[in-house]
Amino acid sequence: MDVQTLVLKDLGKWLVIFSVLGVLGCEKTPSVETVFPKTSPECEAETIKQKFIIKWNDGRISIQSGLDREQLVSQFVNQNLNKINKIEPDYRIKFAKEELKIKKYFNKTTITSNSLAKENQPLADNWGLVQTHTDHVWQKNVYGQNILVAVIDTGIDLEHEQLKNQIAMNAGEMGLDNLGRDKSTNHIDDDQNGLIDDVVGYSFANNNADPTDHLSHGTHVSGIISAAHNDTIAGPKSYIQGMAPQSKILPLQFIDQEEGGSLSDALRAIDYAVVRGAQIINASWGGPVCSTILRDRIENLNQQGIIFVAAAGNNGVNLDLDPEFPAAFNLPSQLTVGAVGPFGARADFSNYSSTNVHLFAPGVDIVSTLPGNAVGTMSGTSMATPFVTGAVALLLGAQPHATLSQIRQALYDSAQMSRFYQNASHGRLDLSQAIEIISGIK
Repeated sequence: MDVQTLVLKDLGKWLVIFSVLGVLGCEKTPSVETVFPKTSPECEAETIKQKFIIKWNDGRISIQSGLDREQLVSQFVNQNLNKINKIEPDYRIKFAKEELKIKKYFNKTTITSNSLAKENQPLADNWGLVQTHTDHVWQKNVYGQNILVAVIDTGIDLEHEQLKNQIAMNAGEMGLDNLGRDKSTNHIDDDQNGLIDDVVGYSFANNNADPTDHLSHGTHVSGIISAAHNDTIAGPKSYIQGMAPQSKILPLQFIDQEEGGSLSDALRAIDYAVVRGAQIINASWGGPVCSTILRDRIENLNQQGIIFVAAAGNNGVNLDLDPEFPAAFNLPSQLTVGAVGPFGARADFSNYSSTNVHLFAPGVDIVSTLPGNAVGTMSGTSMATPFVTGAVALLLGAQPHATLSQIRQALYDSAQMSRFYQNASHGRLDLSQAIEIISGIK
């Protein structure tokens, strides 16, 4: 090897070293402005004062309370800047008012009446199931077997006749402890998941193990998904027919009795659903597109094989122009649902979008379970969402290894199409062919 070759070889080696050092030297140190940007004016009104959500570089999420922005920066952010991925305010989440206009049909005394059973009075029309041909799936003996659905909402009526056996029990908090005490009430975190006595779910709104529903919304949603029955034909009954009656509900309460909840509690509920092994999350709630941390968390669900079903919202707007979260995130892990009425037309209140809303489903005057062992109607995309959640549970019950993209395609291919439907599939939920499509997956 001649001298010139050696010089060029050494020169190339040093150029590589200098370029690596240059790249390392150019890495930007995170700044307060990049990890903690100021809140936009449209999101400011939704913030919870002196409460912030912190996402760390390792993916953990924590909450800091009791400090304003300036205090948080000086007392906390500056000292941990290299460890923090992003910070944003906590946000308040509320349901649209029309979803809380409830018409109650009957109470505990009538639903259990022997005379009512003999008369077979059709108090629940179950029209959404008829429209979506859900009984076509039931007739294949597919009822959502072994599927766990987390309903992140207002909780559930734990004693409702059609729901009490549909709740997923936490085996780690059942039985007796070493002292012979009932694990479900011994005030000990027996399964060491960070929560005490969470045998039937959890209330993140109240930080306790009692997800009892005082607002009706979560109970109504849960009944659409999983109200118990053994039918093979959908139609008017004296009870509710759940879409996937052999699925189990994990009730996670984050909406309080003031009809509002915090985004931080919703995030905690999502994390808990993951730990408990939920395959589907039903999110019948939303607000302005303010939280990138929520977006990141939902996006990560795709890697964990969890399907996130979200309500499109009830402002009657195009989400392409007026986005709401989580509806408009349009992530691989997500299905966003708008509402139609009994005749198949989009409900006036339902948001829509040719990209961000994937499917329409029944959402007008839906009869379902209510607290107090009652039944009644509610309207909203919150009601349409559990129809799709129940449909996903049925398809997963038939094909447990199906991916979200396969399930989405099966729902699209089986949907009732219309050029007037402004959503990504141009369709509304119809299961008449879905079971054959999903069963053909290798």
